[in-house]
Amino acid sequence: MERKEFYSKVIAYLNDRTDVPSDWAWGDTDNLFDVGIIESFDLPDLVNKIEEITGNEIQVSGLKVEHFYTLQTMYDSILRDMRLSC
Repeated sequence: MERKEFYSKVIAYLNDRTDVPSDWAWGDTDNLFDVGIIESFDLPDLVNKIEEITGNEIQVSGLKVEHFYTLQTMYDSILRDMRLSC
C-alpha cells in the first residue's frame, strides 16, 4: 500500500472517531498524541483499523506506543514490518 493511500484511510478513520477540529491541517509528522487526536486507550481500535486497511495482521509483540505517534511512524514502522514478514 502506498503511503498516500494509507494516510488517507487512517485520517478518514480518525476524523470519524475523534473530535478533530474541522480546520485541522494534517501533517505526516504531527504527534497525534500531543495534539489530542489519539490517546493510549485508542490504540487497540487503531490497530484493528490498520489491519482492516492493509488486509494484514499486525504483530503487536514488537510494537511500541511510539510507532503510533505520527502518520509517518505508523507507515514506516508498521507497514515496513508487514513487508519484511512477507
